[in-house]
Amino acid sequence: MPGKKRISAVDRSGREYSCDEMRLVFKTFYKKNTAVIAKMLPSISEDAMRKRAKFYGVMEARDYEIYSDCHIAILRDKFPDYAEMERLLPERSARSIRVRCRRLGLRQPHLGDFTPEEDAMLRRGEKPPGRGQQSIYRRHLRLGIDKSSLKKVLALGEEALRERVNSIVPRGLPRHIREEAIQIVHMLCIEGKCSPEDEPLRAACKRAVTATRKMHPDWGAPLSMDAKLFDDGSATVGDRISSDTFHF
Repeated sequence: MPGKKRISAVDRSGREYSCDEMRLVFKTFYKKNTAVIAKMLPSISEDAMRKRAKFYGVMEARDYEIYSDCHIAILRDKFPDYAEMERLLPERSARSIRVRCRRLGLRQPHLGDFTPEEDAMLRRGEKPPGRGQQSIYRRHLRLGIDKSSLKKVLALGEEALRERVNSIVPRGLPRHIREEAIQIVHMLCIEGKCSPEDEPLRAACKRAVTATRKMHPDWGAPLSMDAKLFDDGSATVGDRISSDTFHF
């Protein structure tokens, strides 16, 4: 029927949906999470989604009510606390609230660069007040914080993390090398840059031991050509190499 053909849709992968299939999709997801439908069918706007939900018979009358002045006042008063807005407007989806805020011209003020205190909050798995999700996501990337690794570290706990790092670093290393390597790996985990699982810890340990050895001349640190040969003289390593070079 012409009506069915008009209501059918094509998802982001190119698959075509009949009217009956679309009705099933809306009955399954519309009441639970409209974001699923929006992601599957990005070409359908919010208004078109509501109209289709009404057409498929999955929308109640109250779902199609226009935002009242009272609702808009709540959005303006609570912005940008989306969690509070969703609590006060349970009949509205999270996506609907965000779209309405954008249409009202509500924008978070530019807070400038992240402060050291805010970076510390991110490393503790906390959300700095006033920062948007996209801003936090970009800051995580800039700081090298892996959110999943950070969650595992926080779930493990400080004492258990120290014991695990201590067990991973080889005990045959010299004491000062081993202590510095433990400190480096432990800090990487706390900052969310390394997962507390065995394989990532071993890889981080290997890099930490290499970096620690390079800080000590007796363990293979690069030697500068300008380094003095003796404390009481002016001769450098470069001078010694030049004098020892065979000349034709």
